[in-house]
Amino acid sequence: GGGGGGREVFHRTDNPEHVRGMLEVAWAPTLAALSVVFQDTEDDRLAELVLRGLVAGTSILAVLGLPGRRDAYVSTLAQCTNLQCHAVREIREKNLAAIEATVRIARELGNYLGPTWEAVLRAIS
Repeated sequence: GGGGGGREVFHRTDNPEHVRGMLEVAWAPTLAALSVVFQDTEDDRLAELVLRGLVAGTSILAVLGLPGRRDAYVSTLAQCTNLQCHAVREIREKNLAAIEATVRIARELGNYLGPTWEAVLRAIS
């Protein structure tokens, strides 16, 4: 890190409020990067890492009470299922993993989803 030769200090916290400022700056570019990587990858392991990022981002945003940002993450996750189009599209392993991740969000964050439940239900029905 920095050029002073000093020691870097890292602090650990269990308080999600400490990440609010970082999320307010980084949520959109992070979401965009995760979305592009998921759409472009053929590597199932990489797709799984992206899904873990989407689930984690959704969880943090939901717990912090940032509904617009949470909804954007849930919407992107629902799009990753490849089930939202009226036309039948190819469903690959990564899309099945996205369906599983969407169900996980429903189970674990149901009380935090608010109106985003509609996107979740559309994605898994």
